[in-house]
Amino acid sequence: MKCKKCGTEMKEAKFCPECGAKAPNHFNQMVEAESHQKEKQKAIRQKQLEKEKRIIQEKGLKNNYVLYSFIFGLIGAALVLWPAGLEIQTQWWYSVLVLVFGFAGYFTARKARILNVQYFNRYRVHLNPRLSKLGLGLSIFSLGAGVFMGTFVMMLYM
Repeated sequence: MKCKKCGTEMKEAKFCPECGAKAPNHFNQMVEAESHQKEKQKAIRQKQLEKEKRIIQEKGLKNNYVLYSFIFGLIGAALVLWPAGLEIQTQWWYSVLVLVFGFAGYFTARKARILNVQYFNRYRVHLNPRLSKLGLGLSIFSLGAGVFMGTFVMMLYM
């Protein structure tokens, strides 16, 4: 092991025989190695993101389905969570409206995923994967809530 301060070769001593600096212990070396590895991985990921951005700009790739699925899912979820009151939320048309937005969000999210898979297979890029997953999640929430609301409404009218 070499001294960090002066570079003198040290044998398992606690202090450098040349300059007196404290020898690094094994734990500090491990922490430094992990830190270096994390920085290296971060640099690699940053390089990949820059490459993806460049390819997206060069090829002019777009996936509008991602935005539409998010908007439909958000509207459906907002309708579910909107404090409209029981008199409106127990109407059949309200649960149908929630289901329509849920289905629209689900199918556009599915289209977005298919297009993203095609782009990945061809160019190795992802277009808004987080927004796509969020849109799918909101749409599934809307569908589940719409089915629950519809079931509740059916019980009320029977």
